[in-house]
Amino acid sequence: MIRNIVFLTTILFASFFYSTCQEWDLGEVQKFSSTVNTDAEESNLIFAKDSTSLFFTRTFDKRNKGGFYDQDIWYCERQEDGSYSVAQPLKKLNNKLNNAVVGISTDGKRLYVLNAYEKGKNAKKGLAVSELGSNGKWGKPTGIDIPNLSISGDFYGFYISESEKHIIISYHGENSLGEEDLYISLYANGKWSEPLHLGNTINSKGFEIGPFLSSNLDTLFFASNGHHAEGKSDLFYSVRQHGDWTNWSAPVALNSELNSPKFDAFLSFNKDKVFWTSNREDERTSIYTASILPPPALEIGSKSKLISSTPEEAYELSVEVLSGVGPYTYKWGNNEEKPTITVTESGVYSIEVTDKLGRVAYEEILVEITVPEIVDIAFEPFEELIYFDLDSDKLNAENIATLEELLPILSENEELHIFVESHCDIRASIWYNEQLSQRRMLSTKAFFKQNGISETRITGAFKGKLEPKIDCGNNCTEEQHRINRRTVLKVYQKNDLEEKSGS
Repeated sequence: MIRNIVFLTTILFASFFYSTCQEWDLGEVQKFSSTVNTDAEESNLIFAKDSTSLFFTRTFDKRNKGGFYDQDIWYCERQEDGSYSVAQPLKKLNNKLNNAVVGISTDGKRLYVLNAYEKGKNAKKGLAVSELGSNGKWGKPTGIDIPNLSISGDFYGFYISESEKHIIISYHGENSLGEEDLYISLYANGKWSEPLHLGNTINSKGFEIGPFLSSNLDTLFFASNGHHAEGKSDLFYSVRQHGDWTNWSAPVALNSELNSPKFDAFLSFNKDKVFWTSNREDERTSIYTASILPPPALEIGSKSKLISSTPEEAYELSVEVLSGVGPYTYKWGNNEEKPTITVTESGVYSIEVTDKLGRVAYEEILVEITVPEIVDIAFEPFEELIYFDLDSDKLNAENIATLEELLPILSENEELHIFVESHCDIRASIWYNEQLSQRRMLSTKAFFKQNGISETRITGAFKGKLEPKIDCGNNCTEEQHRINRRTVLKVYQKNDLEEKSGS
């Protein structure tokens, strides 16, 4: 008997992120342009999205608005040959307080800066934004209201995501473990949320500063003197788990070429280069850079092989890693953890592959057993339906009554077989419904086996939510959901099925 195996289009959620510098091919580490670095102290470099300009912070320069010990914003413009002009102070946004750029919009028309522009009773440490006017000059910064953000210390910082909807904050807050912890504020419905502590895995009893969030929002870079840092401040990364802002992987230190025995912080990226602040060669910090080649993206493919056709067909399903960084871990929807499995039931088999860097690729394989409708003189196949309760794989009283009606028919006619095909409604994920429909199929098969029907006469399939009886999308009524939670019981004669399918 020939059964069909159908492969769904591969669905990859390969997180091609910036992280894991241990796997990067890193070029020579060198100081950035002399138009930026001087005998003063430079830090916190930020590029415009198109790289036409860059901004950084400079301290210990007598040209600063507040004098030698003041901290001001400086900037450079890219020249035709790709180099950058000699840095100039951004006078419009500098005053006698500490000034710094912490973010820039993708169109280059908004600068996010430390809020050092309010006076008197309105003065509050925090974040502000300046708009670029039609005259090409930056307007007066206006404060950004982050509810319950109260900064009392002298050390704090911010990072603005590319979408301008995520602010990572480093400061000593109410829930802080150490000197400065990392928090996040999210923009939704026209306002910012109050700071949320990123959790005790990413934060330590030391300081966590200089946050930088990858563009796909899954990897956070920062500097810390905790997490067993070997220098006075080391660069680390951590990967967000399951989309939860408070659940992060254990921080990992970047490689020794980026970290030194001294102070390293304020990591950022621009195209194929990485930039950070370090005092590895001098007493004061300068901006360093190196070329990078990220690791290959995680990609997978799958294949099947018929390994047995009698007495029942069996398929070998296997997944192959096409590119990535090993070693790899494997997890199938039935909880097997190896690259190759053997299956004898129809259904959707999902495989999740995780590589050394924590990136995940996901694929689904549909193994489909088709039981033809057969018209036979001696016996005509028929179907019965049972309906499971919501989110349940337990046979209810109504289900058991229906199954008990089939028992005499199967017991008295040993040539008859039964095919069990279970489905779910569209609620919950593909992965969850796949496993739920499999459990429903197994519960139904177990009933027949426990009542004396040979296992060789019972086959089945589980379809998850892929084949709803009523395609009502997100507008299903409870009755339509119930109908979609059907399990189909197909009773047929084995010999007729073999003749019909040509085996």
